[in-house]
Amino acid sequence: MKQPIYYLNGKFVKKNQAKISVYDMGFLRSYGVVDFLITYKQIPFRLNDHLNRFYQSAKLIGLKIPFSKEKTKKIVLSTLAKNHFKESSIWLIVTGGMGPTSMIPAKKPTLAILVDPHKPYPKSFYQNGVKIITFRASRLIPQAKSLVYTLAIQALGQAYKQGAVEALYLVGQKVTECMTSNFFILKNGKLYTAKDKDVLLGITRRVILEISKDNFPIVKKDLSLREVLNADEAFLSASNKEIMPVVKIDNFKIGNGKVGKNTKRLIQLFKEKVAS
Repeated sequence: MKQPIYYLNGKFVKKNQAKISVYDMGFLRSYGVVDFLITYKQIPFRLNDHLNRFYQSAKLIGLKIPFSKEKTKKIVLSTLAKNHFKESSIWLIVTGGMGPTSMIPAKKPTLAILVDPHKPYPKSFYQNGVKIITFRASRLIPQAKSLVYTLAIQALGQAYKQGAVEALYLVGQKVTECMTSNFFILKNGKLYTAKDKDVLLGITRRVILEISKDNFPIVKKDLSLREVLNADEAFLSASNKEIMPVVKIDNFKIGNGKVGKNTKRLIQLFKEKVAS
C-alpha cells in the first residue's frame, strides 16, 4: 500500500519521514492541541467548524498559532489532494514547538496535518449497540481538545478489558461526556445532553442538535448517573463514530437493551444531513 503523505512544518513528507525532535514541547510536555475529522465523498466534513475549534482549543491553553485559519485550511486541502484514499481521516496537530526552554513555546510552533485511510467501526456496533463503562475523573479545560490523553488511555484500557468501546466521565454522581465522544440520552421522547460548559463542543454533537431541533425537545442539563441508567436510549457521537448506540453501561442495561427507534431515527437524519 502506498504510504500516506503528511504535512509537517512547511513540507510534504511520507509517513515514515514525518519526525519531530524529542525536545518539541508536544513530545516533552504534551503541550499542544489536536482536531480530527473525516471525509465524505472525499470532502472534509465541516472543515470550517473543525478549524474554529482547533484555534479555540489553542487559545484556551495559551498557544498562539501564528498563521491564519485560511492558510491552515489550504494546507489541509493540499495534503488531502496528495493522498488518494476512498475516504480519509484527517488529524490537525499544533504544538509549542522547540522553544527557548522546555517551558516556553517557540515563536513558530510545530504544525502537522496527517491524512490516513478512514477505517469505520464495524456495522454490528450500530445494529446491536455497544457497551461503555463509567470512569471517575474530570477533564482539565473540557472545551480544549489538547494532547493530554493520560486519563483517556487509562479509562479506555479498562473499557477494552471489559468488552466496552468507551468510558464515561463520572464526577461525583454527575456524568458529562466520554473520553473521545460526546454523550446523549433519550427519555420520554426528549433528547438530553450535558451543558456546553462541561464538555468538548463536538462538531458531530452540533450536527445532532441541528437535526434534532425539529424532531425532539432538547434539554442541556447536569445529568446524574441515576438518570442515565434509567434512560430509554443512549448514544455516543464523534466524527469517527457518527451516532453510535449504547445499550449497556457498566453492568446495567439501557432501556430494553436494544437500539431504540429514536436513535435509529437520528442515525437516518444524520445520513441525510451528510448526503445533503
